[in-house]
Amino acid sequence: AVPAAAQAPEAALDQALPKLEPVCYARFYDAAHLRAHPRQKVSSIRLVRDFPTIRLERGLEAQREASEGRSAYFRLIVTYRDRGSRRFVGSGSCRVVEGVVRCSSDSCDGGGFRLRIEDRDTLLIGDASEGAWFTTSGGCAGGEGRSLNEGADDRVFRLTRMPVARCR
Repeated sequence: AVPAAAQAPEAALDQALPKLEPVCYARFYDAAHLRAHPRQKVSSIRLVRDFPTIRLERGLEAQREASEGRSAYFRLIVTYRDRGSRRFVGSGSCRVVEGVVRCSSDSCDGGGFRLRIEDRDTLLIGDASEGAWFTTSGGCAGGEGRSLNEGADDRVFRLTRMPVARCR
């Protein structure tokens, strides 16, 4: 088998976020990791495609696929060390743009991130550049908004495939 990183971006997207299938990638940072990275504000992150997301995808995909190519819809659930277990949620879609898998927020000022497939069970999401952001909650809809990339160490996140129940 060809490693995901060496595949064409479209094939890698289909492998990481299979069409119309639920999937979960997550990372839960322990106290030791957070002590070693004091400039990291994210304490957990989950990228999930569950059944409500797939229903949305099924309805929208037929319209978009012909003109824009395949999109993979997701929700991003994030907790921050200064907010305890409160969850901040953002949603968006990923698609291949100029040979790169790019994910953008559904929020009007939500930003986006790059998705790289390290292997079948590991994704890297984020962007090393200082100006990158992805809004969770808030945004133009109002309410408290947070950015996935608030802390100096919140640039790229390595997420591992887990059972979908872990992303709830």
